[in-house]
Parts: sequence; structure tokens; C-alpha cells
Amino acid sequence: MKNWLLTGSIGLLIACGATKIIEPTEKDVTKAKSTFPEVTLADLQAGKNIYEQHCGGCHPHKKITKFSEAQWRTITPKMVVKTNKKFNNVINAASEAQLLQYLVTMSGS
Repeated sequence: MKNWLLTGSIGLLIACGATKIIEPTEKDVTKAKSTFPEVTLADLQAGKNIYEQHCGGCHPHKKITKFSEAQWRTITPKMVVKTNKKFNNVINAASEAQLLQYLVTMSGS
């Protein structure tokens, strides 16, 4: 009984601590166009993929809505530099732009 309770408690803590990564939609593209006129759904999806693949490499994924557009515009370039140093330049300028588009759009700013 104790093992079941411990296992269940750990599973619940892990599930509650996991950050849900938001899937972009056409509605998000429409919203994003006011800030990024040329953005496409493919750009936002690419940004999401970059976030999933690289932004959890050093720390848990952050809740995107926790930060404002201004904060993401400050955080993203710094984190890309750190990621590129650690993982041998995995994020190029175009990918960084897609990542920023995704984070800014999905932050709800």
C-alpha cells in the first residue's frame, strides 16, 4: 500500500509540474500578424518545435504566458547565445526569429 501511495504521489507531482507547451493555431497567426506581418502557421510551429527541442535542455520549460512580449524579447537572444555555446550553434538567426515569434504570440501579450 505504501509503495502504491508513494508511486501515485510522485506521478502526480511530475504531472502537475510539467508545463504544457501550447500548440499554435490559425487564430494565433491572425493575432501574430499585428506584430509579425509575414508570420505563418509553419513559422509558429517551427518556433514551438525549437522551444520543445532546445529550451528544455538546461532547465524545465517555462510557462510561456508567465512572461510578457518585452521580457521574451530580452530573454530569447540571451538564451539562444547560451544554447548555441552549449550545443554547438543549433539555433541560427532564422530559427531564433521563429522561436521569438512563437513565444511572443503565445505569451498573450
